[in-house]
Amino acid sequence: MIEAKKVGTTLTGVEWQTRKYQQSPKDELPAYLIEGVLPFGYESTGVETRFTSGLDPEPTSAVRP
Repeated sequence: MIEAKKVGTTLTGVEWQTRKYQQSPKDELPAYLIEGVLPFGYESTGVETRFTSGLDPEPTSAVRP
C-alpha cells in the first residue's frame, strides 16, 4: 500500500493513513495478507519515500532512497 502526499508533507504524520488502508484491502485485488493485513506500507512525496515492513517483529518506518 502506498500513501501519496504533496512535497513537504511530514510522512511520519500520515503513517496512520497507510495502516488504515493496509487493514482494508480491496477484495477484487490479489494480495498477500498476513492475518488479513497487507504487510508492506509506503508513504511518498515523490522526493522522499518511507517504508514499513509488517514482517518485522517491531515494524518501524525508514527513509528509502
